[in-house]
Amino acid sequence: MDLVRRRPRWPTARDRARIDTDLMRLGAAAIATVLAVNSVQPVTAAVPHALWVTAWEAPLNTVFASSPGSGPSGTTVRNIARVWTAGAQIRVRFSNALDQTTPLVIGAATVGIVQNAPSPALATESLRTITFGGQRSATLLAGAQSLVSDPVAFPVRAQEDIAISIFLPAAKEPGAATADYNTSYQAPPGAGDQTRDTSGVPFIIGSDATYALTGVDVLGTGAAGVIIGLGSSTFQGSNAIPNGHDRVLELMAARGTSLPLGSQRPVVSAGIGGDTLHAGLTRAQRDVFSQSGVTGMVVYDINDLAQGRTAGQVEADYATLVRQAHQRHIIVFCSTWAPESTDFTHETERHALNQWLLTSSPCDGVVDWDAVLRSPLYPDTYNPLYFSDSIHPNALGHAAMAAAVPDSWFTQTLR
Repeated sequence: MDLVRRRPRWPTARDRARIDTDLMRLGAAAIATVLAVNSVQPVTAAVPHALWVTAWEAPLNTVFASSPGSGPSGTTVRNIARVWTAGAQIRVRFSNALDQTTPLVIGAATVGIVQNAPSPALATESLRTITFGGQRSATLLAGAQSLVSDPVAFPVRAQEDIAISIFLPAAKEPGAATADYNTSYQAPPGAGDQTRDTSGVPFIIGSDATYALTGVDVLGTGAAGVIIGLGSSTFQGSNAIPNGHDRVLELMAARGTSLPLGSQRPVVSAGIGGDTLHAGLTRAQRDVFSQSGVTGMVVYDINDLAQGRTAGQVEADYATLVRQAHQRHIIVFCSTWAPESTDFTHETERHALNQWLLTSSPCDGVVDWDAVLRSPLYPDTYNPLYFSDSIHPNALGHAAMAAAVPDSWFTQTLR
């Protein structure tokens, strides 16, 4: 079942007038107050007020990292992102954290609404310029963690696809591929600045990763915070349907954004294929704690046992992560580990870890995804209904995982 609504058109003049009227009611003082709030503080939903929240994320791919200096150059990349909350302004985040030798040079940047997704074509009237400190170009030094754009007046709806296009003029640009799962686009090498193109014709190269774009924040009154999924390949989207927006976290996001205005909890992905919980600890600050409006996280980084770590070591990593999150007033939800029926040598450790997660872990809530996905006859293997490659669930499995998440996860906060 398709839980994702698509926007049929860019707002008309009447629509924009209504949006402007709504914004006027917020008042300039309220906006100023919001911009001064620390982005990781807990949020209450009693009275809707404008809040910056991360509405889309794709972390830099630390497992299958791009080679230094291997980025596209002399051309334009059109990054596609589906935002999971509505608002009147956006700001975008770029990172060059993994390339220690090559600066990221952005010659120009724009944002627009995608027309007939998946597609690089844009609604013509939607195109807006993105600036950085008032300038149309910016340079992010080698190894720099983050560059955040100026806010852009750009009304968006929840579950709407937007395109962030960047012109890369340098002879050499950094390796900065992310761990996304849906299609983004690139013009051929030497195509130059195509950031203001709306036809989509120049963008003939497709990619399942955005380039350098790691986050989109939205300023709006709908969300009371955001939940971030820190995980491995299932959270990145393995064996869901590309561009189907049926990954477990996207299906959870659709539930979180169906709540009443002011209490919505969008869910975004910080999943990286091949990641481990132990490695996840080293990137949690960048990919979770530093994001805007974070109130919760879901943890499903499940490759540690296959790489030789013990259940006890994994338990210690969970305890560390939960402690770090609680120090930042972020609630932590966990799950049991599903079967990996290509390798039975770690099943004793997996069962011990799952028992600890269900009975003794410091997590604030635990869902039993092992019970959801395993075969009733052969519990160390996948249920055939959800089987894909014996490691990841198929699209039906992603849906079953999302459906098993309790409603309370979208309303709980750490007091």
